Parts: sequence; C-alpha cells; structure tokens
Amino acid sequence: MLTPSDVQGVDIPTSIGKVQVGALTNYSFENAVSQISRENTKIIVKVESDLADDASSTTVQSQFTQFASTYKFPQGISYEAGGENQDNADLLQAMVVAFIVALFLIFVILVLQFNSYTQSVLILYSVVM
Repeated sequence: MLTPSDVQGVDIPTSIGKVQVGALTNYSFENAVSQISRENTKIIVKVESDLADDASSTTVQSQFTQFASTYKFPQGISYEAGGENQDNADLLQAMVVAFIVALFLIFVILVLQFNSYTQSVLILYSVVM
C-alpha cells in the first residue's frame, strides 16, 4: 500500500541533482464536506460572507440578490432565494391566503345559516372591523 510518506520520499533527477518530492510538496488530511444539504433531491448551496465593518448587510444582500437573479447560470443550475427572509415571506403569504379562505368559508356558512347575503356581509363586516 502506497502512503503519502512513500511518495514524498521519491527522488526526482534534475539538472542540479536529485530532489525529493517531499521538498517540493506538502500534504494534509482534512475533513471533506461534512454535510450536503438537499431539498427535493436538489443540492442546496449556502452563501456566507464576512462583511467589512463599514458594509451594510442589507445593501450587500440586495446587490447579491439582484446579481444572482440576472446572472445566466449554466444549464442544470438555477437560482432561488432562500433563508430566513424568504421563509418569513412565504409564511406571511400562506397566512394571508389562509385568512382569506377562512373568511370565505365563514361567509358561505353564514349565508347557508341565515339565507341572506346582506345579513352575512354585515356580520362579517362587524367581526373584521
């Protein structure tokens, strides 16, 4: 079995004499990617930064988002915004849709209960306002 130490001990003949590979190179063993994030069988890439003290994270993020949304990625690679801000926006949108659906269903139930559109609208109006 060949080890990195064996490779470093190999002599290379040169015009100035023999030189060991170990004199020209070094090696280290490091952990590979410790985690691969996936969502719906797609690999997710997370972008992090170490901003300068005078930089605004809001400005940098908006510039990066604008750049990434207009960049032409190679085939098979796409850009989609994510993170806490995107999750919060999705959650807020879902809550608004759920609220509208709930109001509609309450209206339908009130119409069926009172057999009157106007009375149902007045009841909903008094509850919402």
